[in-house]
Amino acid sequence: MNPICEKILKFNLTGNIVPISWYSKIKKRVYKRPQKESQTPGRWELSNQTDHIAIAILADIMYWYRPKEIRSERTGQIIEYRQKFSGKQLQKSYQEYSDLLGAPKKTIKQSVDTLVHLGLINRHFENIKTSNGLAINNTMYLEPNLEKISEITYPPQNRPLSLCKTEGCPSVKQKVAILYDRGTNTENTTETTTENITPPNPPKGGHKRVSSSEPKNKRLNPSDFKPEWMPLEDWKDILEIRKKAKAINTERSLKIYVSELEKAHSLGYSSEQIANTICSHAWRGFKAQWMVNEEQRQRLEVRDQKPEVRYQRPESQISISTDPQSPKGLPDIPEEELAQMRQVGL
Repeated sequence: MNPICEKILKFNLTGNIVPISWYSKIKKRVYKRPQKESQTPGRWELSNQTDHIAIAILADIMYWYRPKEIRSERTGQIIEYRQKFSGKQLQKSYQEYSDLLGAPKKTIKQSVDTLVHLGLINRHFENIKTSNGLAINNTMYLEPNLEKISEITYPPQNRPLSLCKTEGCPSVKQKVAILYDRGTNTENTTETTTENITPPNPPKGGHKRVSSSEPKNKRLNPSDFKPEWMPLEDWKDILEIRKKAKAINTERSLKIYVSELEKAHSLGYSSEQIANTICSHAWRGFKAQWMVNEEQRQRLEVRDQKPEVRYQRPESQISISTDPQSPKGLPDIPEEELAQMRQVGL
């Protein structure tokens, strides 16, 4: 045996499996534009070029749907199979495959469209809600269509018998950890089942958005966040300033904004003072410290505008001291005038 072949025996390679027949079956789609004189619209057609991105995506989907074996520590026999992903279906996005395969997001979408067009996968979108209450729209879910995949993978005489619907197939225990509440019309359950799940037929036209059974979120009304001590007119003026400054009013941002208003009100500032200061400066946000800083700035301006008061003594009352103990040339000032000079700060 070749020495390299002997060394490869020690390799434990894992990853996606790509049957050789897929390269001749999965081709790129190209858009054929209509001729200028023809009135027929353009259409998508399969070319002779192999779509390697679509093959890699299909192999990855099959990897995630391939259950992992759970063996007994004592006997070593397979006791059950478990799925690799959390949830009832595989959740993926175009950006995830773009990062995985190093291809543009547009190319990834075209390859997924090719797989949907060939009937190899089923794709649908749902609106989900995480455990934290965050709503995520248009979440993509992918499912392999095993009947179509078996047609391009095996010859007719070697295809699986009705996709493993015979006796002797190991039971599959689906232990699903529901991480989020999905907006579907079916009931989520964690009961163990042994029934074989056949993927639904893909909808006509590629995919359609699945409507959520949950009611749509009500539009956020900023007036509901008005502090009780603030008049409605002041609150409307503040909201108008935020609108002109293109501030986004979300529930979290408004709660933070109102909390700072409460701090400023607790420091002794009235609603009129707060509203006037915000409108005069056209502040997009607000901090209670800003009110304190603005008050200090106004005090400094007032102090700088006061006229400087100095004591001036009439020239007739100025006399040069002749006392030898006093400094030479200094005027002799009476005690009464010295007291007046101290009062004015001289």
